[in-house]
Amino acid sequence: MNKQLLVLISLFALVIIVAGCVQPPIKEKTEEGLKETCTAGLKCKDAFTKAYQNTDCNWTSVTDCPYGCENNDCKVPADAMDKIEAAIKKALSK
Repeated sequence: MNKQLLVLISLFALVIIVAGCVQPPIKEKTEEGLKETCTAGLKCKDAFTKAYQNTDCNWTSVTDCPYGCENNDCKVPADAMDKIEAAIKKALSK
């Protein structure tokens, strides 16, 4: 029961963090009327997807993030980060 509650709270926190990273479109007045514009760039499209958002707010170059998307980048598993850090330390010690 405690593990389930911890997992639920962790997932809820992740959703809140990712939702806070998503910028809402800006409405720009043009001759045709109001037009939505977005800041172009790589962003978390949702909790498990990274993509490039164009200024017209369309998404391209969609990438699945199996370990989640955070700070506009796919997360990597903790053990992979340990291996990367070990490889860097080994390379720097030479």
